Amino acid sequence: MLAVRFLPIVFTSSRDVAADFSQDTLGAQGPAYSGDWSYIQINSSSQGSVFDNIIVRYGGVAFDFMQEKGAFRILGANVQVKNSLFDNNRVAGIYLSNAQSSLLQELTMRNHTATYGNTNKPSTAIWINGSLPTLDNLQITGNSYGVYWPNGACQDLTNNTTLVFSNNTTDTECQNKGW
Repeated sequence: MLAVRFLPIVFTSSRDVAADFSQDTLGAQGPAYSGDWSYIQINSSSQGSVFDNIIVRYGGVAFDFMQEKGAFRILGANVQVKNSLFDNNRVAGIYLSNAQSSLLQELTMRNHTATYGNTNKPSTAIWINGSLPTLDNLQITGNSYGVYWPNGACQDLTNNTTLVFSNNTTDTECQNKGW
């Protein structure tokens, strides 16, 4: 999926006033919020896809009973996500599962702070489950978690100088501590 030069492809709520919609199509229901719409799911049939210059805002429904995976779900596919912005999503901006060779490059991941579930779990910028993606030149700022691994192999990011973490409650969280 390639955007027209300088014009990103925007995935957001119809109530997102920053998306340049001419009017609030939902009337008095209020402003956009994290989890306002569901998600984009990339499956194994999309191997090798490239998502370049996209904006994903206000997605990540958290009512999907044990399928709470965030706004941009990469499931069993090795894809590239480049030159993009993920902002204000619930559960996770990007969720990767069994996406071993995926590349996340030149991304801004910000404001993933909404809580969800019965226990008010915090959202994360990037949720990695059973994957070891390449993380290159990411700005990760203002999130509850920057990068989160709930189980399985965790990447040691201590020497990755292309990742910039700022103003996150927790920069990285590895539940398995496998590194």
